[in-house]
Amino acid sequence: MSTLVELLYNSTSKTPQHIAFKCNKMTLSYTELSKKSTLLAVYLVSVGVKKGDRVGIYLNRCLETSFAIYGILLSGAAYVPLDPDAGPERNAYIARDCDLRVIITSNSQRRKFEELSNHDTPIKNVVGLANSSSSVEWDFIFQQKTFEKTLPEVLPSDIAYILYTSGSTGFPKGIVHTHESGFAFAKLSANYYKISTSDIVANHAAINFDISTLGYFSGVLVSATIVIITDPYIMLSGSLLKLIHEESISIWYSVPTALINFLNQKALDQEDFKHLKWVLFAGEPFPTPKLRKLMQHWPQAKFSNIFGPTEVNGCTYLILDKAPKTDEPISIGKALGDTEILIVDNHDEEVCKGDAGEMLVCTVTMMKEYWNNPEKTASSLFLKKDKVYYRTGDMIKENEDGNYTFLGRKDRQVKVRGYRIELDEIDATLWRHPRVKEAATIVCKGENNEGKIVSYWVPNERKTNLDTSSLQSFCIRHLASYAIPSEFIEQQELPRTGRGKIDYMKLECLQNEEQK
Repeated sequence: MSTLVELLYNSTSKTPQHIAFKCNKMTLSYTELSKKSTLLAVYLVSVGVKKGDRVGIYLNRCLETSFAIYGILLSGAAYVPLDPDAGPERNAYIARDCDLRVIITSNSQRRKFEELSNHDTPIKNVVGLANSSSSVEWDFIFQQKTFEKTLPEVLPSDIAYILYTSGSTGFPKGIVHTHESGFAFAKLSANYYKISTSDIVANHAAINFDISTLGYFSGVLVSATIVIITDPYIMLSGSLLKLIHEESISIWYSVPTALINFLNQKALDQEDFKHLKWVLFAGEPFPTPKLRKLMQHWPQAKFSNIFGPTEVNGCTYLILDKAPKTDEPISIGKALGDTEILIVDNHDEEVCKGDAGEMLVCTVTMMKEYWNNPEKTASSLFLKKDKVYYRTGDMIKENEDGNYTFLGRKDRQVKVRGYRIELDEIDATLWRHPRVKEAATIVCKGENNEGKIVSYWVPNERKTNLDTSSLQSFCIRHLASYAIPSEFIEQQELPRTGRGKIDYMKLECLQNEEQK
């Protein structure tokens, strides 16, 4: 096997009646998944979808995402997830950028999709809306009679999916992954975390987030059962914990925020989580005190920090068998598989062991390119001895034990009053405070146009007597004097991107509005 469609063929052959996907009490066996995916693929080909084309998926977390993804892949096209919770302007831009002529959606997204339809897009065919003259319903597609031989041959080098993330230009950038890179990460993940047919994998992330590929690809690779967690559960941590218990979830993968939200829930002590064997997290640092607390609740599970931008899927990993003893940030571990890592200075020269530098990655799980953006692609790659490395923009250092420590983003390093300051270091310090749930630090213009460090923070409890002087004193004990924030602003919650990461751009806009 070397393509993502072969995952489906293989699992259908080995475990035809095994449950592949579950969502809100509905299930799909591998046979049913294969049949529905094939019928969708044949329909897509019949309306002109060709190998290499892009097909959009405009769905929330639901069972239809499973056969939408595999149906598109079987047709020879690449799937492009659109975030229904994002503004219609952003989705319209992606539709134009990728020339999305076919969109797969559902009745639950009708209102939002109609808003998207009011914008200029190349969309011609729609799948999934009932009682719509411009859409074909699922029943029509599933009543077709077809054979798999009508579909094109899919090769490892073919494009499989394009994930859009925020771009520095203000426009989202499309990250192109092939069947080869997607399959490679699926296989690595399944091997490292020993995922098997008997596992129940929780798919917490939306399909526009790379974390979702563990369920949709690694899970299918080994014929596991994947439980798609719907939006209502995402918003109610107590109910989500009960679902983990009821479904006997054994593999969990999400951003740390979702796990941190479990800590104040009664269900964390009331439910039985004996089936949970792996808790994987990625996307942002996990505050060590909160990680320790959760590990103490789930001592039977191993925890793992998976690190790597969407462009490379994942490039390092750290497995934790026991809770950390200190509050120091955990490392990002060692290279995943055959991944090669370089740490370079501003002149692209390798630094000495222990020194900080930018992380460059060479791996088979790396993207092919940025869609429709050769300049961005060229500037993001580094060639050395006939090997191509991706410039991550992450600042790291190698420790004596061979593990790597994440120091922050290269673009999150600022200069204030002549001092170089890592804003991520300030965040990590505040997260260590026992009464701070989360924190995010930005720099804005202060008096005389000098940079002013502002930290937004969320308390562990709704009512707190913690004043800013206490936070300032805490920072004084742990940070250099020039890195102490000038202002601490309490928030009920921090703004998040569609991928669950802290939205620093929104915080900067909020600060600018407050200064007016």
